[in-house]
Amino acid sequence: GDHPEWIATYPDGEPTRHLSLAFDGVREFYLRLLREWVEDYEADGINLLFSRSYPFVYYEEPVCVAFADLHGEDMRQVLVTDVRVQQARADFVTRFLREIRVMLDDVGEAQGRHIPCAYLVPLGNSPSNLPPEIAESGLATCLFNALDVKSWISEGLVDYLILHLHVFKQHDGREFQGRIREFTELSRATSTRVMVDIYPRRMPPRQYRKVAASYYEAGADGLAFWDSYGRYYRASEWAFVKRLGHRKD
Repeated sequence: GDHPEWIATYPDGEPTRHLSLAFDGVREFYLRLLREWVEDYEADGINLLFSRSYPFVYYEEPVCVAFADLHGEDMRQVLVTDVRVQQARADFVTRFLREIRVMLDDVGEAQGRHIPCAYLVPLGNSPSNLPPEIAESGLATCLFNALDVKSWISEGLVDYLILHLHVFKQHDGREFQGRIREFTELSRATSTRVMVDIYPRRMPPRQYRKVAASYYEAGADGLAFWDSYGRYYRASEWAFVKRLGHRKD
């Protein structure tokens, strides 16, 4: 409420409903908050959700100025599907993650530990309202939403990358293996571990098993369960979900 000028805006300047990471003051506020968690309360790590309310950078003045300096064009007149627009927005989010990593390393060095970070990213919906060339690629979906995950992995900015894939139908996971492999192939031989969220929330145990096996086959290091508080109503389901991390079984 103190800084309405820091709100993310649409191309016409109208405000969205959340703050933008394009502004130094916004990133500094979150950095102070995160530092409190790990420095004062010694939290084991931090977890940020980029899987809701994205994009966190849109058409704010710093973004448009950076785009104009680089390309000599008005970003507001360029299609949002232009990868240059997506990259310009994503660069500010990556800047934020770099600042987080510096802070975590600073606190971690003083405390004698490595402080990990986990980031949830949207892998798209099924069905999707995005253009097919974007919706069919996990990396393209992230970049479209200002999340340059490829850079995050290559720069060592994320310890646990959680792929939040919305699926609202019965499936066995195989149709999404290609999308998942985009990330697991990038993370191979790096410090990043890739976790994949299992959807839908309610499935019989045999279905959970099929999806988990497909995701492991695609290279997932582990699994995640969004809204886990809503998955235990059937004892048989929850009893099986608890065992899905035992991949050898």
